[in-house]
Amino acid sequence: MSDLSAVRSVLFLNAGLMSTNPPAKYSQANVRSVASFFPGAARLLDRYVLQVSKHLTDCDLVLVAEHGHGKTHTSIALVREMGLAGLSAIYVTAYDMVQALLAEESHQGSSLMSLLSEYDFLMVDDFGMTLFHDLDFEAANRCVAQVLEARYANGKVTGFATSVRSLSESDVYGVAGTPSGRMRPFKIELDAA
Repeated sequence: MSDLSAVRSVLFLNAGLMSTNPPAKYSQANVRSVASFFPGAARLLDRYVLQVSKHLTDCDLVLVAEHGHGKTHTSIALVREMGLAGLSAIYVTAYDMVQALLAEESHQGSSLMSLLSEYDFLMVDDFGMTLFHDLDFEAANRCVAQVLEARYANGKVTGFATSVRSLSESDVYGVAGTPSGRMRPFKIELDAA
């Protein structure tokens, strides 16, 4: 197995299509289980899934909570709900996504970038974390920017889960702020909802 296919396998093993093959730890993750932790957030997520599935919004989603307060559980539940609504959806961690994209880039490939840009909903967990200590930070930011640009060109929405409460639009979209013609991201503070 080449380095690239090994990295891609890790990405999809970790990312999985969570609606069909969740890790045992998150096997019960759904919006109803989120409601037991965050009743207000569950209603907002239901509404968001409906709006995205009916193409009523191009608004991205940002889930914010302290470490250990259910961001990953909620993210996987959201991916499942998108799947139940008939949308293609995938969950990835920011680190795994960037690592796989950089590996593919070093082999002059772009199939993973194309794949990530086609999903109706991409949920990126651990966004804005300083987990790129072993990766070139500028290259990592460039990869994220390229994925977002490709997704926006295809009219797709993206979710981000972060524990960085001060995460600004420029942190998500680069120095230019929200891309022209796009709504500002919808932010849900899970531990406040």
